[in-house]
Amino acid sequence: MPLDIRFVEADQVTMPDPWELTERLADGIVFDTFGNPVEYHVLQDHPSEAAQRSYADFDRIPAPAMLP
Repeated sequence: MPLDIRFVEADQVTMPDPWELTERLADGIVFDTFGNPVEYHVLQDHPSEAAQRSYADFDRIPAPAMLP
């Protein structure tokens, strides 16, 4: 499997639906019961560009696929 690197600004990691806020989902990061990141919600475009489209256009990235 080839390596595919995509640079993401912190602003792109966000909650597509702000009403989904739970103790396991905060600011675009899904946590397991121990507080470890499991998944990241990453907008396909920067928020200033996404305003023209929709916050629904996001990718769910598994935590092991993200580098700090």
